[in-house]
Amino acid sequence: MNRVLGAVAAAVGLVLAGSSTAWAAPGGVPVGAELTHQQQPGSEILAVTNKGNAPLSLNGWPQLSFLAANNSPVPVPVQQVNQPGAATPTTLQPGQSAFAGVKLVAGPKSSSDVFVATTTKLTVPGAAGPVVVTLIGPDGKPVGYPELSLKSVQVGTFQPVMQGVSPDAW
Repeated sequence: MNRVLGAVAAAVGLVLAGSSTAWAAPGGVPVGAELTHQQQPGSEILAVTNKGNAPLSLNGWPQLSFLAANNSPVPVPVQQVNQPGAATPTTLQPGQSAFAGVKLVAGPKSSSDVFVATTTKLTVPGAAGPVVVTLIGPDGKPVGYPELSLKSVQVGTFQPVMQGVSPDAW
């Protein structure tokens, strides 16, 4: 791992190894979800893509949840914020994506107010159950074994375009 990747991964609390997926369970419109690292530590853009054959309507905020290595829920505080502004109701046709900014507030694993999560899940009303979010590292590749040391998370509103959603500007 090079120095830049290592420094950014450490700042966000990522450990690189293994693999992850982003497919939904049956029973609704399947979606894929990727959380892509931006310039500032903890600054991410969530892309939700309609992987089905029917339209999917989105409005409001992505619903993120976190799991520990043993798949037990991790109570990371998640705050919904009006960034970059109010949600824009969006209908995703098959293959289309919507975007939301996500700010991960990291901390040391040894701190009592830090939660360690290895799986990030996304729930979208109308979609086929929760999906595992693929984390994309600073090198543009999926993080195999994501380990997030989180104090809290801020989630921005769904938007039809990526412009303006990056938490780098929050």
